[in-house]
Amino acid sequence: MIRKFLRIFIVLIGCNVTMAQVPLDTVVIDWSTPNLTKIESDSSAISTTDWLMRATSGQLQLGSPGALATFLVHGLGARHLPVLWHGLNIQSSLNGVLDFNLVPGISGSVFTHDRSNPQGIVGALTIDEKTGMQGSTIWINASSLQNIGLGINSLLKDKKWTNHIIADIGYDKNIFSYKLSDRTYWRSSTDFLKMNLRYIGMVPINSRQNLEMGFWQQYSQRKILPSVSSAPIDQNQLDANTRLFLKWTKIENKYRLEVSSGYMHEILNFTTPTVDSRANVDIFQAKVSMDVCGSFPIQSYLSHRMELAHPNFFSGLKNRHLTQLGGIKTWYFNPRWALTIHGRQDLLDNKMMPTMLQLNISYQNSLLILAKNYLYPSLNDLYWPTGGNLELKPEKSLQASLAQKITLYGWTFKPMIYINILDQMIQWIPINSSVWSPQNISKVAARGLDVEINKDWTLSKNTALSLSSQFSLNHTSALKHETNNDLVGKQLIFIPRYKGRWTAGYGFKNHSLGFTYLFTSERFESPDHSQVLPATHLFDMQYSWHNQKWYLTAEIKNLFNYQYEGIRYFPMPGIHAQLNFTFKL
Repeated sequence: MIRKFLRIFIVLIGCNVTMAQVPLDTVVIDWSTPNLTKIESDSSAISTTDWLMRATSGQLQLGSPGALATFLVHGLGARHLPVLWHGLNIQSSLNGVLDFNLVPGISGSVFTHDRSNPQGIVGALTIDEKTGMQGSTIWINASSLQNIGLGINSLLKDKKWTNHIIADIGYDKNIFSYKLSDRTYWRSSTDFLKMNLRYIGMVPINSRQNLEMGFWQQYSQRKILPSVSSAPIDQNQLDANTRLFLKWTKIENKYRLEVSSGYMHEILNFTTPTVDSRANVDIFQAKVSMDVCGSFPIQSYLSHRMELAHPNFFSGLKNRHLTQLGGIKTWYFNPRWALTIHGRQDLLDNKMMPTMLQLNISYQNSLLILAKNYLYPSLNDLYWPTGGNLELKPEKSLQASLAQKITLYGWTFKPMIYINILDQMIQWIPINSSVWSPQNISKVAARGLDVEINKDWTLSKNTALSLSSQFSLNHTSALKHETNNDLVGKQLIFIPRYKGRWTAGYGFKNHSLGFTYLFTSERFESPDHSQVLPATHLFDMQYSWHNQKWYLTAEIKNLFNYQYEGIRYFPMPGIHAQLNFTFKL
């Protein structure tokens, strides 16, 4: 088996290399979403869930404010989108998802959805600290939902060290009114305390070596109220996550060597009057990568990840070992053409996984991606005590996407078409009224179109106008269903077929005014489409003012008090206000 492993790796990256006395050249093609307005990108307090809500290429799966929030991109599940923090996948080892309500706001971070990143079925969502930041800032935000937050973003430098510290604390009550049968009720969906402390330190060892280290401590405690129709049983959830990484980099004229390691410790305690669910997870990761310069650059890497999970709802300690061996080869034919091949072979618990292959072809402002990938069952898929399935097979996928950037008369157009075909898709289905179990039951296709259109006008020295439009069409359905042929071709549950966002912004001197309309088409709650959540129409208005020290943002959300539900019986807030202050030290 090891010989096969090495043989595949040699085939993936083997070639003759011509060394050159130049730094390694790279091409970054980044198709980010959503496109933030100036008000949002300059703000220090936009929440991660607000940012994802605006992404038309995906659906934020959110039952109520403060509850579990996951992101379904391009009509697929949240597990198909790895979330990376400085190269570490911070998704839960138990269920394979990340709760975005625990991730701090946009301040001090850059969130990028890179579809050309082969980490997952549909790319990867990366969270990195901002670079090029000057000085330090303090921010405070308050909401009419009785939510409040406070944070600091500090960059400290001396002769050698660069230290970036980001800390925030928030307390959310999420109190709002909603209408039901022409009557108005008050609801408090969460009692939510959350804290984050992040540190990134960098120091040059010498002119060719650099050391980088990072720390992220995350803590939250929340009480989640039941739906408006269920018995009055509160859910209490505690999350405590520790994340560490250390990275050493050496750069020579002919190569770049990087050695990194990471550790994560996750605590999850979930309790109700009848349930006591506790879990501790330890994750260790190490990686060595080598980038070789030349006319034909080659990158190679070897990584190992070990997961130890000890929930009280498993029969005992579960562990998982994943070794990945990969290579990347790029050809630059001329300034316009580039071809990249990425291959990876995984060894999971001494079992050889399907080989991952990805081909990226870029021509000027065009990008074609062809890929073959896989997704392995999560620990809960395998070992959940009342429904885990040890016979599950990994999902296999074939993908293709074509993106283009066009500039015409000052307008910018970014269309993208895509198709993802999944074989042996893992889907949880009901066995009886109270027990669900994951099964490999269908072949699924997710196909669609993303379009982004932008235009900026400079009306005078102090006046500017901008228009932005994003629209997505997605159809995700079963091509083959093993138990019910009537479900073939039907849109999968909770995935909207259409989603759009239109934004207009006006700026005068140090004032800005913006309007946003977000449309989400109907979503089906049952596989046979007998239950439907209606389409939503949300309007927001934003105003900002700034000087050299202060930045103020005021926003009215759901301007016309539209009544809607994230999922059935979990109402979402009507009209409410958000106020953010940022002060530069």
